[in-house]
Amino acid sequence: MVRDYTIEEQKRIAKNQAEIDALEAQRIDALNSRDAKKYSDLCDRLGVEPELPELIELARADEIHDSAKLESLVGLKKPSKPRKNAADPAKYRAFLDEAEGCNYDDFAAQSNYKREVLKRHFGGRYKVQDMVSYDSTKLGAVFRKIIDTAREVVSRE
Repeated sequence: MVRDYTIEEQKRIAKNQAEIDALEAQRIDALNSRDAKKYSDLCDRLGVEPELPELIELARADEIHDSAKLESLVGLKKPSKPRKNAADPAKYRAFLDEAEGCNYDDFAAQSNYKREVLKRHFGGRYKVQDMVSYDSTKLGAVFRKIIDTAREVVSRE
């Protein structure tokens, strides 16, 4: 038996479909512009499987970076005060030069290479024994955060 919908129900269904279509268009725009946060939110809201899981990983890393979750998930503590002489532009520039050869948008990719680059440039803070416990996604999130910091420090020169 097929149910007949009232005019009000038909209007509500059409309105809901229009809203879904608008959200889907926004999701596709976010995908094309690589807006990780918006793309992740819209995939969740629409209940669709993401075409680019890397964007979802990037959105998660941004959430980690932007919140206190960074401490508990990665084991790093944000400094309470900026340290004097903490940001050596030459050190960060050298790190960026070497990191450019790495796929830092895909957190899980090239984790051994990322671990070695961190050890070479920031050996005091990122000791090998500490980083062994990081899974590839955590290591990738740390690596991406340091790249963002390095770009900021170098751009201030």
